[in-house]
Amino acid sequence: MKGTETELVEPGQRMIRNSSLPAALAGHEDQIVAIELLDEDPDSTVRRGWDPLNPWTDAEARARARRCWPIAAARVAGWLRDPDTVPRRLLLGIPEPGGRTVVRYAWEVDAAATWEYYPHSGRWGIPLGARVRDHPRLGAALYETRDGRRVQVLLNHVHGFRVIEAWRDEMRDARLR
Repeated sequence: MKGTETELVEPGQRMIRNSSLPAALAGHEDQIVAIELLDEDPDSTVRRGWDPLNPWTDAEARARARRCWPIAAARVAGWLRDPDTVPRRLLLGIPEPGGRTVVRYAWEVDAAATWEYYPHSGRWGIPLGARVRDHPRLGAALYETRDGRRVQVLLNHVHGFRVIEAWRDEMRDARLR
């Protein structure tokens, strides 16, 4: 997923009733918390943009990486039904001058933790676990071959989020050794 150089307003939030969950998530109410974002004074809630000379702390990067991602409710429901299918890690890539998106942070996804749901936008907060400081993709741009061309894996994924199958990661990691 992509981060950004742009400063963002981090609004306040409050939990609301889980009755606003999509029907696909019936039976999983105890694994999800519905959250409403509140408007607040931007001067007190601004998150600084990416600066390679002063990288985000883990807490700053987590604040960007864990919330508001466009994931289909049916996909989240499938993950909640079968936690073994949840992606194991979340990688946060930051666009660089020149167009490459480089992985700067990695975390375990905590499949047993509570997911966040934002009903107003239909987006999700991913439960992050421990930071992975030795992930083989840190500092790299992720590429794949599509239609005979080498392209970045997030090319044409306008929301900056994509699940990459585990076997692909394992094969790529093996090639790096």
